[in-house]
Amino acid sequence: KASFPPDGAVVINLPPDAIPSSGASVTAQGLQGGFTVTAGASSVVLTRNAGAAPMVYGTTAVKCFTEGGTVPRHSACHFPFVYQGATLFECTEVDNGGVKWCATGHLFVGYWGNCFCNSTENFLDISVQIATIKNPPFAGR
Repeated sequence: KASFPPDGAVVINLPPDAIPSSGASVTAQGLQGGFTVTAGASSVVLTRNAGAAPMVYGTTAVKCFTEGGTVPRHSACHFPFVYQGATLFECTEVDNGGVKWCATGHLFVGYWGNCFCNSTENFLDISVQIATIKNPPFAGR
């Protein structure tokens, strides 16, 4: 899972007619770790507490494929794989002149390729409920 840096924050902009009270309580699903809630005149800010576990906001999926080596181009790397008795969970530079490579099966038996990896970040998935936000009474005629 990916997380905010130590100074990261989530800002929730409120509609113009919302009036947050000083004791706004926030329930957030999709965030983990310690965070502080600050309610302002037009927004609510969730800020990661120093030293707290990261505020988790999604996941990053990394997929690796091969370029060159003994297998067809764009073959999927297999993780983990076993090479010379060691279980490897990512591409390695061992025995390949400093170039990262992977095996295409659980056990390395000569089928390998140089690593080409890309990542896909999943979008923010947070649901927030804010209590004590009040809309002003309707002042119409």
